Amino acid sequence: MNEKDYNGVVKENRLSSGLLFSIPITLDVTQETISELNIAPGARITLRDFRDDRNLAILTVEDVYKPDKYVCLCSCPISGSPSRLRHCIAE
Repeated sequence: MNEKDYNGVVKENRLSSGLLFSIPITLDVTQETISELNIAPGARITLRDFRDDRNLAILTVEDVYKPDKYVCLCSCPISGSPSRLRHCIAE
């Protein structure tokens, strides 16, 4: 999910196209990982199952940004408490 879509979903539950979308979905990684793996727009990333190292999906990075997680924690309609989510996000 690119930054424009992320912000639209957090603030209005809508993608930039206007389509209804209730939960922002991102690949949350640290700045260290971004630098180490040279993650940038256009890069292709393989998601792997940590249990058996099988490829699950190949993603093409559209945008690299630091979302305003405080706004998301306060306004996203996700299950689980905000304090639990704070422990699950990378930065």
